[in-house]
Amino acid sequence: MAQRGGLTPILFMLAWIALAAQAAHGGEVVHGEDPDTGAPLWHWRGEGTSLRVAARFPGQTRAFFLGRGFPEEAAKEYSRSCVFHITLENLSGEKLRYTLDQWRVRREGQSRPPVPEQDWQARWRTAGVPERARTAFDWSMFPAEEELGQGGWALGMVSMGLEPGQRFDLVARWRQGGERREAALEDLFCPKAR
Repeated sequence: MAQRGGLTPILFMLAWIALAAQAAHGGEVVHGEDPDTGAPLWHWRGEGTSLRVAARFPGQTRAFFLGRGFPEEAAKEYSRSCVFHITLENLSGEKLRYTLDQWRVRREGQSRPPVPEQDWQARWRTAGVPERARTAFDWSMFPAEEELGQGGWALGMVSMGLEPGQRFDLVARWRQGGERREAALEDLFCPKAR
């Protein structure tokens, strides 16, 4: 079996699972790399919730949208806006409800929500992006708000509105069983071209 960084793939996965299990007890963040793309990812698990935040390389995102009919300039603009793929899963028996505009991107003392999909859709209409491409964009985005039952999940892309190479903290907020909850993922970074 081939070695990778001193660990076999099986040992690497076992180490990752052990770290994730440890994080589940304290709601801590485990940082790793996507085994398929090499992109950085962060995984928070605790309080009946799993939050996976995976960076996307600009070229990866650009190619995705070019393949869905986006003009070159529009695909390039979005790909350079610090795009992440987010998966939020409800592991509890209580409903989980979130609204993305309550999440916070914190950088250099400033705090604001991720760039809303409707802002991008307005740009695409003005830029003349075809309707079928705008529909594909809509389907690939992390939903702006959602209520998840037990085992329910939401996933999709989110633009943090930052430049490649910039670092930031992401604070995800939701309500679960009537209580406010949040997960803070610190020192995330927007990947540069690879």
